[in-house]
Amino acid sequence: MVQVKDVWIKKSTEQKKILEIAPACACDACSGACEFSSGIMTDKDLDKLSKFLHLTKRDVKDKYLESLNIYNKTFFRPKLERDGKPFGKCVFFEKGTGCKIHTAKPLHCRIAMSCKAYGEQLNTWFYLNHIVDATDPEAIRQWSVYLETHPTIPGGTMEDLVPDAKKRDEILSYKLLK
Repeated sequence: MVQVKDVWIKKSTEQKKILEIAPACACDACSGACEFSSGIMTDKDLDKLSKFLHLTKRDVKDKYLESLNIYNKTFFRPKLERDGKPFGKCVFFEKGTGCKIHTAKPLHCRIAMSCKAYGEQLNTWFYLNHIVDATDPEAIRQWSVYLETHPTIPGGTMEDLVPDAKKRDEILSYKLLK
């Protein structure tokens, strides 16, 4: 387990607690991530951003967001200004100013794209609670591949996500496809 100021980050940690130990900041170190990527958005993030920009969700998606396919699902994130590169600056980031949507920035940006020493654990918490669907065999297979080279937090092991060993084996051996 990863301890942060007497707080254990695990899959079941409430979002309120995560926000307390990882408040959104606007320091230069945190903005480094904004120059190379953008955060994955939840549905609540889209609602908040739409209200902040005084636009419909459709208009926000069309003008500012791009789709991202990850863990067998499609999500949105702020567009990247790539200049021909596979990475790029977040459309909402401005050098010298920082995040132009700071008060409405996506949860992923607020907690996981930071300079905090425990940023990887916060990112894992976000993925386990908002990205990886434990009922989707393909998502579970992709998470299994991720775990081959990355640590996880309590609640994020294959055994935690699919407690039934037979079902887990069927998923990982592609006997269970859906």
